[in-house]
Amino acid sequence: MKIVITGALGHIGFRLIREIPRIFPETEIMMIDNLSTQRYCSMFNLPPEGRYRFIEGDI
Repeated sequence: MKIVITGALGHIGFRLIREIPRIFPETEIMMIDNLSTQRYCSMFNLPPEGRYRFIEGDI
């Protein structure tokens, strides 16, 4: 399964990128964020159950 999360480094996105892989293991999560908040630490210590891809962009 593939899931796209926009605003992935914001408050809600931060929670989603951690909870979704625990509920749906082996999920490919595409994270999109424009990095305007500079919350790079949100990408540290991601759960190993998910597969992650990050795209810097604005929608």
